Amino acid sequence: MNRTYTARVIFAAEIDPWVRENMSSYATDVTPTGEGLLVTLRAHQEAELLQWILGWGAGARVLEPETLKKRILEEARKMLQSC
Repeated sequence: MNRTYTARVIFAAEIDPWVRENMSSYATDVTPTGEGLLVTLRAHQEAELLQWILGWGAGARVLEPETLKKRILEEARKMLQSC
């Protein structure tokens, strides 16, 4: 399968064990860092990764790409508006 969309996400150290246990099938690289667990994901399109990342809440921080950062922010705003 030729996956062309790449994202990098860092997960807080306190949720590292749960992220490892529930790793996305899109993960191609997992690296422990001083900040937490750095995960590289590859997919056909951004939407394939969005829900999995959102499921980790504030424990996930998208490093790149910028388009995914913006999309996560938009989703969070929509969630707040619906409360």
